[in-house]
Amino acid sequence: MPTLPRPVLGTAVLLLALWALPAFAGTKSFSPLDHRVLEKTTLVPAAGSVTAYTVPTDARLVLTRFCGDSCVTCEGKTLGKKAFESHGSGCVEHPSGLELPPGETVRCTNTCRTMGAALFSGVLQQ
Repeated sequence: MPTLPRPVLGTAVLLLALWALPAFAGTKSFSPLDHRVLEKTTLVPAAGSVTAYTVPTDARLVLTRFCGDSCVTCEGKTLGKKAFESHGSGCVEHPSGLELPPGETVRCTNTCRTMGAALFSGVLQQ
C-alpha cells in the first residue's frame, strides 16, 4: 500500500480535525485560508500619541499578545485599556485570544521623552 508524504498526511489530519470541530451558535467558522498571523509593531513618538492599529471593517483580530514599553499605554475604542495592561511586565498574554471587533481602533500614548514602541500579535480573521 502506498504511503502519503508527511506534509500531505499532516495537512489531511489538520483539515479533518478542523472539519470535525463543532459549530457554535452565533459564531462564524473559518477555514485555515481565512486566517493571517499578525505581528504589528508601532513606534510611539516621545511625549505623543498615535493610532497604533485599526482592525479592518471586514475582519476580526484575535489578540494573543501585546507588548509595550514602560511609558507606553494603549487603549481600544471599544475595549478600553484592560486588554493592553501589562502591569509592568512589558507584555500581556491572552492565551485563549481576545477578540477585537471589526473597526476597533487602538491608540497608544507615550509619556517618556524618548521614542516608544507597541507590539501586537494575533490572528486576523477575514
